[in-house]
Amino acid sequence: MERSNPPSSKKFSDRSRPSSDRSRPSSDRSRPSSDRSHRKPDPEERRRFRNFVEPVIPADVLGTELAKKNFYQLKSLAAENAETVAKQLVMIERLLISREKSDWQLAHQFGLSVVYRAGRVGIVREYAGLAALKAEKFEESKRDLRAAHRISGKPGLLVYIASAELGLKKARKALEILGEVDAKALGFDDLIKARIVSALARLELGQLPAAQVSLNSSDEEKLRKKSDDENPNLQILLQEWDEVKARIASELDNS
Repeated sequence: MERSNPPSSKKFSDRSRPSSDRSRPSSDRSRPSSDRSHRKPDPEERRRFRNFVEPVIPADVLGTELAKKNFYQLKSLAAENAETVAKQLVMIERLLISREKSDWQLAHQFGLSVVYRAGRVGIVREYAGLAALKAEKFEESKRDLRAAHRISGKPGLLVYIASAELGLKKARKALEILGEVDAKALGFDDLIKARIVSALARLELGQLPAAQVSLNSSDEEKLRKKSDDENPNLQILLQEWDEVKARIASELDNS
């Protein structure tokens, strides 16, 4: 879900602000097929098998609701498949702004379906990764988001990869990834998410003062103003921000 890039000047930091057969040796290629059939398939190989029920798309979803820049990425698909994938991406968009966990699980099912249908398309892996993250399928989310990042190079995806690492209880790894992010390349939504993830990671490491610094006051003011524009994603981010802020306050009171 691509966003515009606001002006900034530094890398994101909470400290600065209050294989194919051809590549195998010939001996491996000459093994009997029975030997190769017992090798463990890699994760991408496993995903090509449909092991889920494809969710039903409501009749009112046309696929034309998808942003043109995202729909353009589906041009390499067969027309009928592109239409279905577009509809499924629209459903993921709708479900991710819901407050119901059951909707997040359904978004994840749509994510599985789009990856099965078009797993080599960047926007497909991005949406699937975001859906898996919301459904707390952190390993799956990390895999899809990393694939999306390899395809598109979007810097904002690193923020959500860091969030997936945090979900896996790898707070230091999350902070390491955030340290690679160039803040000037982030949209406002992604910058806010980065600050939230950083604060949560600091909390996990018991670094309360640093967690406070992560929730930059000037960004909070902008967030509160922008969330009044009925932007569902920003409203969700504001709720997450307030929850983290309250947790920091509570832990400071108890320390």
